[in-house]
Amino acid sequence: MDQGTASVTIIRLVNTIIFPVALVAVVVGGSVQTSHAGVFDNLMNAANGALPTYGREGARGDRPDLSSAEISAGMREALNIGADNVSARFVLNGYNDTTVRVALPRTWQKAQKISARIGYSAEFDALENQLNMAAASAAPATRNLIKFFVNGIEFEDPRALLNGHDIAATNYLRQSVNERLSNQLKPIIEQLLVDAGAMESRSKIEELIKNLPKMKSLQADLADHVVAESLAGFFHYLAREEQAIRINPSSRTTVLLQKVFG
Repeated sequence: MDQGTASVTIIRLVNTIIFPVALVAVVVGGSVQTSHAGVFDNLMNAANGALPTYGREGARGDRPDLSSAEISAGMREALNIGADNVSARFVLNGYNDTTVRVALPRTWQKAQKISARIGYSAEFDALENQLNMAAASAAPATRNLIKFFVNGIEFEDPRALLNGHDIAATNYLRQSVNERLSNQLKPIIEQLLVDAGAMESRSKIEELIKNLPKMKSLQADLADHVVAESLAGFFHYLAREEQAIRINPSSRTTVLLQKVFG
């Protein structure tokens, strides 16, 4: 099948599947359920591949002019620069973006709903703000740990990552180091929660609600929760940094990035 035929086929597929589903989503609730996101991504990626001018560069190919060592170095540089940019974002703006904001653990959210009936909701709101303060304060340490792991990681198949999805390197890094990264970040988060006043707020809330009916003990580990949520937010933006480097030439700010991702 030539490119023109592929383009027509993809467009028909988009028209017959994406637009009717999107219309139904708007009618019943204004958004498509998360479980369908992969279908939409795959279809749009297919469309983009058939139509190179539709917001994307042409296929990079296998890049035989690059050695595996050069590709690995480019991947490391992209992730390191991305980590610097993400850390700077959180230091400046905190975790206030609703996409990555650290919410209270679910058990605490349920407790807040019950406690709100007798005027205790503000205490929970204060605690949530303190969790986000700790997450934002941990961004430089998270950056340093990520860069440490990036500089020591061995990419099993760097060429496959280069030719893979736009966030392939970020996903590979996260899968490879997430557990070790979490373990090293936890004591840092624990101290930052104390500094932010979160542990004091927790004790205050537990004292306020201990005699409320139907209120179970709040056993969620706040440090574990903030570690998981803050890392999810950090990797979310790290993936966007990688994607920008791959797609947008102006984001390739070094000679190596231009050579590997150009």
